[in-house]
Amino acid sequence: MKLVSRGASKKSAADVYSNKGRWALSALPATHKAYNNYWYIETMGLKTRSHERHPHWLSLDHIVKVT
Repeated sequence: MKLVSRGASKKSAADVYSNKGRWALSALPATHKAYNNYWYIETMGLKTRSHERHPHWLSLDHIVKVT
């Protein structure tokens, strides 16, 4: 099983064989373990579109606390 060979446990990988649908399966722990952000960056060439250096990011001083 590909998920297990990429580091997911057999038990968590078994959840993939359910009728939850593709979108729900993308949030399974086995999927995150096997295909994390690093895999997408290195293998698929994922580019980061936002970064803290960009002007749209606010420093912690400017964040409004909602309580």
